Parts: sequence; C-alpha cells; structure tokens
Amino acid sequence: MTVGSLGDIIFKVSSSRVETLKNLKKSGGASYGKHNRHCGDTILEFTGRDAGSISFDITLCSSLGVSVTKELEKIEGAERAGKVMRLILGKRIYGKWVIVKHSVNYKYFDRAQNPTVADVSVSLTEYL
Repeated sequence: MTVGSLGDIIFKVSSSRVETLKNLKKSGGASYGKHNRHCGDTILEFTGRDAGSISFDITLCSSLGVSVTKELEKIEGAERAGKVMRLILGKRIYGKWVIVKHSVNYKYFDRAQNPTVADVSVSLTEYL
C-alpha cells in the first residue's frame, strides 16, 4: 500500500517493502513590513506569507525491500537538480516542494561496503 510520495520517492508499506517517513514537522510564517512614523507608533503591514518548510526522517533498510543506494541517489539527485516535486501523504496533496538539505547516517554495511541501513533526514521548502 502506498502511503505517499515526494516526486518519484515513494513511501510504501507492503509484505515485501517498508519505506515510510517519521518525525514529520511542518512550519510556515508570515511577512510584515514596519512603517516608522515620526513621533508616532510603528505600524505593521502584512506583506504576504513566507514559504513553508517540512522536515522528516526516513529509515532505509535493505532487509525491508528497499535499495538504500538507489533511494539515496533519488534524494541527492532531486536536491542537486533543484527538482520541484509534489508531496502527497495519504489522500492529501501538500503542494510543490524542493529538497533544500538532507543528511545521512549510515548505520550498517554489507561485505562489499554497500550501505544496508541508513537514517536520512530531509528538509523541504515550499515552491511558491
């Protein structure tokens, strides 16, 4: 069963594969301009909303049917190319996003030194 996706990065749970996200954090903000008045109070003016941000973690594990190397290549490739991707979780579409940062904690390797388990943290910024 597909849980969601970020472009071609598919979050999925089945009897042969588990790749889900965790620790999802979403934030947003607004922009205000300050207008100083001579001998008066400063006035604030709403000038628009700031681009939102989302961060989450993924555990990639080859024993759960995930190609750790291929999934990391997808994440790194999308980040380096500035690829704009739609984020979908369940039936909800969260809009368009770009990967602005990621970090990888390699936990285990096989005999050939290929990663078998890695924890990945991904940071997204909304593409307005």
